[in-house]
Amino acid sequence: MATVKTFLPILYLLLNSSFCSDVNCKDGECKSIKDTTQVFCECHKIYRSPACIIDYPTLESKINGIIYKPVSDLTTIYFSVKELKDYTQEIVGSVRDDIQWTQIFVKYNNVIQKFRNISTLHSQLKNGTITQSHYVSEIGAQFTDGNSSQFNLTDFHNMMIGTGDKHNILDTFRQSLVQDSQRQSGEPVECTKYYSDQIDYFLRYMFALEKEAVLAWSKYLLITGKSENIDFVERTFKDYVSQQWRLFNKNGCSPLKAVDLQNDHCVKLYHTTAQQQVKIKCGGLFKPFPDIVGCSGGQWSALPVCYAEQVNGQVECKSEGGVTVCKASCSPGWGSATHPLPSEYKCSQPPCPSFSPHKCNNCTQNNVCKDHEVCTGDFGTCLDTCLIKPCGVNAKCSSSNHDRSCTCVSPWKGDPDKGCRSQDLQWVQTGDVPSSMQTLLLHIYAH
Repeated sequence: MATVKTFLPILYLLLNSSFCSDVNCKDGECKSIKDTTQVFCECHKIYRSPACIIDYPTLESKINGIIYKPVSDLTTIYFSVKELKDYTQEIVGSVRDDIQWTQIFVKYNNVIQKFRNISTLHSQLKNGTITQSHYVSEIGAQFTDGNSSQFNLTDFHNMMIGTGDKHNILDTFRQSLVQDSQRQSGEPVECTKYYSDQIDYFLRYMFALEKEAVLAWSKYLLITGKSENIDFVERTFKDYVSQQWRLFNKNGCSPLKAVDLQNDHCVKLYHTTAQQQVKIKCGGLFKPFPDIVGCSGGQWSALPVCYAEQVNGQVECKSEGGVTVCKASCSPGWGSATHPLPSEYKCSQPPCPSFSPHKCNNCTQNNVCKDHEVCTGDFGTCLDTCLIKPCGVNAKCSSSNHDRSCTCVSPWKGDPDKGCRSQDLQWVQTGDVPSSMQTLLLHIYAH
């Protein structure tokens, strides 16, 4: 019985060897299907049946998946794998001319230039511009100086993370971007659309460049029969990308939002970093509170709000326990007939709505009116004193110091407040005037 048990596995191996002798599995392993005379090719995960042909699209899709979503619980830099693929088509050989890009590439010229060259070769191979043998020759030549692909990938990784917080490549780019913009325009650039677009482009470029270099090297390994090393490259790449992504998002703050806020484009964690100061800018005639917010511990120092200035009054805002509180009150001598009490405003969740307090357009004291005006009541309006209390007939009104004075117009006399109704009699020569006309003149001057 023991002999039979020993014989069966041997027979299976012999049959399996016989059945597989006519099957070419290339880089896979031929195995028989139990209880049948059929065989199949057991392929590595980067190959496909029936002959274990290189399945590069599967590998590319896997690498794209790593870069598309480096860390599952964080916001991705690409909206989709398709966007990533489209983006990597345009990065080869393209670099922005901005000064901050120049500083980055000068500082890290060696590793970036090598990765850009590898990416260009990879693109040319995919487009059929160069042959496979040319590709292998050129890629291999990149590492003849003793620097392996692992060394270069690690070098690129060290460039990305720098020495950690505040000293990584994104912080270097961000500082250069802010300083350059301030020199050119003098206006704050933090959290503007230009600012966020530049940072998005920079990170997409650097991640896509890293991904393309890994794909290019993986294809080189496949072509040269060293596919067993791909798993290690893949694991290293995934680990590095995860570290980079976590670092870039580690110290950022939540989206900076408020109604009527103009520089509200810091929406991703990597758009900001710890200790970063952002000068708030509101649209139209709105004023910001506070003037500057700081990022610390993932939170902004205050919830920003855009408010309208109080007419004939003032607005005072403060931050209390993460809540922005504003109070609008009228200046002395002013009030509101429709809103006699001060306006109050609170916001505890972003985006904070704009604060437009009521207008203090009703006077309560004469001294807030113009010199020739008076206030008409407790919550009145400023009107010309002469209109409020006119003078009598034949009297002239003049106003100053919130009061009016009346004087009779010559030759009228009387009480100017009540009316000037009499005149002084004037004697005239009547020698040459007929008696009938003398009576008429007397009558005229009497009245």
